[in-house]
Amino acid sequence: MNENNNSLQPVVLGELKKQKSSKPLLVFLIFFIIITVTILIPLIDDSLSDPDTPLGALYQKIFNKEDVDEENNINRVILNEDTFISFEDITISNITLEGNFIRYFVKYDNEENNILDYTPYYIEVFDKEDNFVTNVKLVGIVTDDGLTMNISLPEVEFNSNEDYYGKVIKLTEFEDITMFVDNDGYSSITCTKFQNTLKYQFKDGLLKRVEHKFVNNNIDNIDAYILSLHFQKEKADYLNSLDEGSTIVKETDVGFEIIANLDLTKVDTYTLGDYLVFTYYRLDEDARKVHYEMKAKGYDCK
Repeated sequence: MNENNNSLQPVVLGELKKQKSSKPLLVFLIFFIIITVTILIPLIDDSLSDPDTPLGALYQKIFNKEDVDEENNINRVILNEDTFISFEDITISNITLEGNFIRYFVKYDNEENNILDYTPYYIEVFDKEDNFVTNVKLVGIVTDDGLTMNISLPEVEFNSNEDYYGKVIKLTEFEDITMFVDNDGYSSITCTKFQNTLKYQFKDGLLKRVEHKFVNNNIDNIDAYILSLHFQKEKADYLNSLDEGSTIVKETDVGFEIIANLDLTKVDTYTLGDYLVFTYYRLDEDARKVHYEMKAKGYDCK
C-alpha cells in the first residue's frame, strides 16, 4: 500500500501577525493628562476665585457669593498711623480714628490735581469683629504733594483703644431713600454741618436747585473775618451774574451770612472756578447719591 508522504508534512494555512503592544502609548497619554490637569487646575481655580474675571464673576454669583465676601476682607488693613493704602492713582497713610473724627494723609501720584469729591472713592471701615462701621467719602483737591484731611462724622464714635480695619472702595450704587413729595412734585433734602446748611430740591428724584446758607459769626480774628466777608461778596456777585438775584450777603449783629439759591439749569456748579463749592451737585444728580455722599462727608441730612 502506497502512503502519501506529504500527509505527514505541516501545512501552512496562514500567518498570524504579531500583535503590537499599546502600553507605551497609553502610559504617555496618562502622563500627559496628569501634567495637563496639574497645570490647569490652579489656573481654573484662580479664575473661579477672582470675581473680576468673566468665569469667576459667573461662578461666584451662582455658587460662592459668601466666599467672595470673605476673600475680599483679606484686602482690609488695620487703620492707624502706620497704614499705607495704594488705590489706583492715590495713596492714603497716617490714619487716625478718634471720637467722631477721622484724619488721614492723601496723595495723588500724578502731576495734575485730582478733585476727590468728584470721584466714587470711599474708605470702608469695619471694627475688629468685622462689623461695618461707616463709609467715609474721600474729599479735597489732592496733588502729588499730598494733604491732610480731618473729617468729622457726627453719627460715628470711634474708640481710640480699639482696632479698626478698612480699605478704599468705589461706590456707585446707593440705597433708596424716602422723601416727602409736595403737590408740585418736588421733594428736598436738607444737610447741615458747622456753619453750612444746604437744601437740595429734586423732581422725580433728580436735582434741580441748591440753596446754600453760610454763616460766619467768628469775629475774634477781625482780619480773617474781613477777608471772608470780602470773598463771599465777590462770590455773590459772580453767582448773580449767572443766575440774577440768586445770591445775597447780609451783615448781622454778630457777623454775616450768605444765601445762594441756585437754579441749576442756569448754573453749572462744576465750572465756578475760584468759587467752586463741592457740595453743589450738578443738574439732575440722583437724590440717592446726594443723600449718601453728604452723610459720608459728615453732614446731618434729613
